[in-house]
Amino acid sequence: MLVITRREGEGIQLFDRESGKFLARVIVVMGENYKARLGIDAPNDILVLRDELCHEGADVRDGPVK
Repeated sequence: MLVITRREGEGIQLFDRESGKFLARVIVVMGENYKARLGIDAPNDILVLRDELCHEGADVRDGPVK
């Protein structure tokens, strides 16, 4: 299980590791100075990345974009 803290406006993205297909994005939308702690329990074929590790059009099948 991944446990991560995200601040307002930050998020995570979920991808199918095999196809690279985008599945969902979770964004923190609370008020000022709040943080959310998310626990993500996903199968190994689901790739969970922080927003800042993703770039539009990048191939995420091999993991985070460097």
